[in-house]
Amino acid sequence: AQENEVLRIQVTDAKDRDQLIEGLKSIESVQMVDPVHETNDCFIIQSKERTSSKREIFQLCVKKKWVLTEMTTIETKLEDIFRDLTTD
Repeated sequence: AQENEVLRIQVTDAKDRDQLIEGLKSIESVQMVDPVHETNDCFIIQSKERTSSKREIFQLCVKKKWVLTEMTTIETKLEDIFRDLTTD
């Protein structure tokens, strides 16, 4: 089964949102950066298969002086998705 780490992060104090997205995308282990549309500072980050991006995201934020206020792992295993679709 393909296991990809999916994170929800919130970054404050990033002056330029585009620069923040580009920074996140430049991390080698990051496969996808998806802005959460209701907010300006939340993102869903999908890591490449069998890698974690947590350390690199943290280090990038420290380097850029961005404040990382949330980093939550979102479980998206196929069984969970199937269960959500088949139970009410």
